[in-house]
Amino acid sequence: MPLVVPANGFAQQVEEFGKQLLYLSDHVEVADDQGNLVRATSYLVELPAADGTIATFDYREEFTRTRVGWRRRRYAFELRLTEPTSRSLHSRRAHHLHEPWAIHQHCKTAASADEHYADVERLLQATHELFLKQWLSGAPIDCAGLIPLVTVEEGPRSRSNG
Repeated sequence: MPLVVPANGFAQQVEEFGKQLLYLSDHVEVADDQGNLVRATSYLVELPAADGTIATFDYREEFTRTRVGWRRRRYAFELRLTEPTSRSLHSRRAHHLHEPWAIHQHCKTAASADEHYADVERLLQATHELFLKQWLSGAPIDCAGLIPLVTVEEGPRSRSNG
């Protein structure tokens, strides 16, 4: 079921989530383009860990206006952990809704490539809580147990063909 935010509560929702992020850092970037037919919001926080790793919480959503409010049509929720020795070495966990992949997730570790995996629709605050728990644990991102999206797409076709 698509997420719809009532028009009269949209700005307040953006402001409230931005305030929730302030407990992590005094430097939180919050943007709401306040578009007329399409509206985009984003939140960005970068935090250094004790070992020098940089954690980046990067959240973006795009909504379209409907008669009852704003219907979410795209999102990208990402946690990136960047190694202290190189800004290019990072692990990543992300949940996305966009074309052509629709709902999916990404997982990348220092030892594995960034792949597309099956996922379910995600809410911003719940996903942030999962990412925060991951970061606070100090454990590396782990892609074990995720289902590659190719397997999900090919599975039903291969069973029906044979």
